[in-house]
Amino acid sequence: MTRLIETVEHVLGQARFVQALSTVAIGTAVLAPLIVRLSGWAGLAGVLAVLVLLCAGSLWSLRLELEVRHVPVTLATFVVYAALTIVWSRYPAAAFGGVLELVAFAVLGAYIALARDISQIVRAFGAVLRLVLAASFVVEMLLGVVLDMPLPGLGVHGNLLRLGPVQGLMGRAELLGVVAVLALVTFVVELRMRSLPLLPALGWIAGAVAALLLSRSSMAIALAIVAIAAYGALAFIRAAPTALRTSRQVVVVLAIVAVGVVAYAARWPIVTLLGGTTEALYRIDVWRQVLALQRLQSQWLEGRGFVGRWNLDVAPYSEIANVQSRQVVDASSAWIDALVQVGVIGFAALVLALAAAAARSWLLASRRRSVVYVWPALVLAVVIVSGFASSILLYELGWLLVVVCAVKASHQITWRGALEPGR
Repeated sequence: MTRLIETVEHVLGQARFVQALSTVAIGTAVLAPLIVRLSGWAGLAGVLAVLVLLCAGSLWSLRLELEVRHVPVTLATFVVYAALTIVWSRYPAAAFGGVLELVAFAVLGAYIALARDISQIVRAFGAVLRLVLAASFVVEMLLGVVLDMPLPGLGVHGNLLRLGPVQGLMGRAELLGVVAVLALVTFVVELRMRSLPLLPALGWIAGAVAALLLSRSSMAIALAIVAIAAYGALAFIRAAPTALRTSRQVVVVLAIVAVGVVAYAARWPIVTLLGGTTEALYRIDVWRQVLALQRLQSQWLEGRGFVGRWNLDVAPYSEIANVQSRQVVDASSAWIDALVQVGVIGFAALVLALAAAAARSWLLASRRRSVVYVWPALVLAVVIVSGFASSILLYELGWLLVVVCAVKASHQITWRGALEPGR
């Protein structure tokens, strides 16, 4: 028996096993909507249970090699509070399931961040995103060109010949658009770090842009603009001598504030320019209904109970199952969802956790010479901004990315080091 345990522990600690497990964990986060559509929530729960056990065993096998020096306390605080909401929730079973999923993806994200270095993480995400985009194009071509028919079971409408909107393996066009933006960021960083040859990298970048445009998601286009602007801002800071970086950081912060004010003031012309009027009206309708139901029951402080992606079998989510003939899966805003599910207290914990992770990642990207450190900062910028029009950062891929970036940043840079002058 001892011999068997030693053999299992040896296998779980092997570099190839760690690489494979990390890749499968990322693939599960990206394709979680597909897994739910094909096998239900029970199927996703089974996959997550196996992965969490394997990650725990692998971490135990690697315990002598890992350097767990700093834990993102703010992120842990949000997870603990989300778990506490089960106690007073009016739908404890649904809240328990939502918290289990939150914790499971947090474990997967922490494992990826601790067991792999940043360049390995970028390459793993790149490999998964290439596979997902390629498979999405194959499915769209098969259903939209060869068979010319939709497949409701996969959420694919077969609109490729009409140039979109396409859904691919993600089942929703806007989710495919977000994945395309993340793929675009990842492929550009891989090109810059020379982990991909030039021509294949350019081909995959073109594929990510094509998926973005074919999704016809104005939100995804806006996120792509945010990613480009963030990349330019980091390039501006990284190019400066060490003595001038702080002043350039201030310039960038002021520019972000100014652009934010202008974008808010001109939000409707911008939405119209991006062709997102229909999407915007849908989201506003969802927000109004969610907030109206929330006002009927005063749980603003403590929240109703964390569920992540909505459980349409329990109130109040069952009362907003459809808006404008579309099935509602979340509040289309991470901030509104957080206010409803975990209340003001949980909302504050989430904002603090995201602010800490973003600040650390940004400082890390602006100080380290390797371009690979730009990836967490850009990814967090995309995920955080997506929170204004999507709730993806509260579950599955979005939440996994938040955990990976937060844990990696806290491991690489401390607040004492971050605030040290002249760095």
